[in-house]
Amino acid sequence: MCIILYFRFFFFQAEDGIRDAQESRGLGDVYKRQSRRRNYDLSKHRTDQLISYMKGMIGHSFALRLMTATALDTFAEFEDLVEEHRRIPETSTLRHCAPSVGTFFTPLPLKDAFSEYDHKYKVTLRESVPPSFNELRHILNLAQIMAFKPTDPLRMMTFDGDLTLYQDGGNFQDPKLIRYMMKLLSAGVHVALVTAASYMEKPEQYEQVGVGVGVRVGYKQHRLGL
Repeated sequence: MCIILYFRFFFFQAEDGIRDAQESRGLGDVYKRQSRRRNYDLSKHRTDQLISYMKGMIGHSFALRLMTATALDTFAEFEDLVEEHRRIPETSTLRHCAPSVGTFFTPLPLKDAFSEYDHKYKVTLRESVPPSFNELRHILNLAQIMAFKPTDPLRMMTFDGDLTLYQDGGNFQDPKLIRYMMKLLSAGVHVALVTAASYMEKPEQYEQVGVGVGVRVGYKQHRLGL
């Protein structure tokens, strides 16, 4: 008997150049490989307008040394703004303050997410380092996770590729993580990889990063029960 399994594995191309100017992860080698080359020292960096807006708002509390007293209320206000945008996306406050803001598919419990993040990292107790772009991104991600109910079926899981799953220009070879990915695929979950690398007309070069090879190896290991 022959059993054929169909897996869903995607690559998502991260939009070129959208990152915080001071807190870029420095993917220099990745951008050198791109066909569209840009001088990042001379070009203005594009940033996520929503996170930049949030960073500016929370920055006022930090500058006035009021984080302990007002940070939770500020994130509660962000939470209300998200709900308003879900109701009236074309005329919302967020549309005015962050014109590129996208669609929110679920409510975001940002107050609870910040409270949990602050409990671990003590953001409100810091005196010299304000909340960073990446920290706000983590809080948004945490809020999205907290918005899911245990009964919601998992349909897709995304992974950040460069400098997370593998080193810049390196190979994805972590056998443990590959096995987990294969379990997700076998359960019918879509798996997506977000990468800053762009190979344009040569998609086969994604396999040179090692992801395609890793998935095939992982599938063999999964079939053999390794």
